Amino acid sequence: MDLSYVLFFLGKGLEISAPIAFPALGGVFSERAGVVNIALEGIMTVTSLTLVWGAIAFQSIWMGLLVAVVTGMLMGLLHAVVTITFKVDHVVSGVAINVFAIGLTRFVCQSAFGQETQSAINSRSFPTLLGINSVAWWLVPVGLLSWFVINRTVFGLRLRSVGENPEAADTLGVNVVLMRYLAVII
Repeated sequence: MDLSYVLFFLGKGLEISAPIAFPALGGVFSERAGVVNIALEGIMTVTSLTLVWGAIAFQSIWMGLLVAVVTGMLMGLLHAVVTITFKVDHVVSGVAINVFAIGLTRFVCQSAFGQETQSAINSRSFPTLLGINSVAWWLVPVGLLSWFVINRTVFGLRLRSVGENPEAADTLGVNVVLMRYLAVII
């Protein structure tokens, strides 16, 4: 077997897995802080819509990405407020956000684009590197950085302590609520 085929296969695997792996990394932060985040699918749905909307509105795929990141953080904040402040069950909140996101994005797509998806209207896309979407290449350093932050930093130690034993973390002076908010927003 030719090495170029193997490299192409690995590159395409990276490209295909990136849209799921990025939210999964965010979910790891949330889980380590003790907040179950099954709202990731809904957050992905809304951010994909806002990425396209931002790219069309600002005529730049990079501005669309910025809009999507901010939207994802706001959706995470919504989940955090409901689960941490109001102490709603994490699964109930996640399901509610997923249902809300699906309805919202379908409604907005129908209203704004006249169809259930916006892919035909959006002509903007990220540049490629070696035939692979350039954003997919970010997965490797972001994954390594996430591992480093969770396992080798003071923030990661506090995050893990909040998830494993919040009472002990609070006794040591760690702001449990703040750490959980940060983790869910990440």
